[in-house]
Amino acid sequence: MSQPLFGTADNNIVVAVNNCHSQFMDDCVLTITNFWFFVAVVICIYAYSFYKERYPRALLFCALLIVTVGCSDFLCASIIRPAVQQLRPTNPDNPVHAMLHIVHGYTGGKYGFPSCHAANSFAIAVFSALWFRRKWMAIVLIAWALLECHTRLYLGVHYPSDIVFGMAIGSLMACIIYILSKRVFPLLSGAV
Repeated sequence: MSQPLFGTADNNIVVAVNNCHSQFMDDCVLTITNFWFFVAVVICIYAYSFYKERYPRALLFCALLIVTVGCSDFLCASIIRPAVQQLRPTNPDNPVHAMLHIVHGYTGGKYGFPSCHAANSFAIAVFSALWFRRKWMAIVLIAWALLECHTRLYLGVHYPSDIVFGMAIGSLMACIIYILSKRVFPLLSGAV
């Protein structure tokens, strides 16, 4: 796929979001999209699970969250991306590249459909929201996941269609793993 799924609209949106930049925002966005920021969020969720849950249930949650993100990431990065081969907007071989502001040389990999950041952050947010059934937690984690998605547009490394499909894949994977966990581990995965 050489053109983004939503065509000209994808190009226009990524250029518009990417070109609304400042040095301060560049630095903030690179911090938010950084792997270690992602890990810090997961550590906070794990800490919450051990604070709120019985030990076996907290361990099960942690293991299932790893499985959820692992499946989501594998599906996006190892199956869909190689099959679709849609260039990232920041890829020098992509014509839209010339219209983008490259933030501190960050261009991502070669292909970008779908967004693994979007898929993985939504997998975490949706699975955690389903598991804990706390409205405040769902709001906070969905807001974080949306912020992660925005950083990918801001950096110009993904089209909106990359983000939308990543969100859908991560959310679907979270729902599937959650439903399976309720069937396989009915006593441990029951409501708190």
